[in-house]
Amino acid sequence: LRQALAALAPYRGEQPAEAVDAARLQGEIRLAEGHVAGALARLRQASSLSDAFDDREYLAHALAAAGDLRPAERLYARAAVPARVWMRAQPELPGWYAHLAFQAARLAQQLGLPDARVRWEQFLQLRAHADPGLPGVRFAQQALRQLAAAAHQ
Repeated sequence: LRQALAALAPYRGEQPAEAVDAARLQGEIRLAEGHVAGALARLRQASSLSDAFDDREYLAHALAAAGDLRPAERLYARAAVPARVWMRAQPELPGWYAHLAFQAARLAQQLGLPDARVRWEQFLQLRAHADPGLPGVRFAQQALRQLAAAAHQ
């Protein structure tokens, strides 16, 4: 991350995207070093500089790491909307949308939100043709069983 941040140095100030990238990298470095407050400050700065189509997963991840689950869940849920895929080409890795949907469902269940079951079902529908042994698929199936058992108690 430090090398990527150094590579941005010659371009700082030329494009808004470089300011966002620099703030994100600085935030990620601080988070990796355990400086959560500093990480959140830089990642919030990146979020404020980002365009409306940015999924802000980096901020959701840091908020969850800091134990601030409700705002993290809201960001993941906002990002995990199928229509967002068409709003902007996804520069991230394949499976990024599934990652966002998984995190939104996981935090919804952890927070005890009433739509956790629906979110897990949507995630599993998204992964219906994936390899059945994928850890995320197994986790989602187990989460649904837990929610069903809790509903019958």
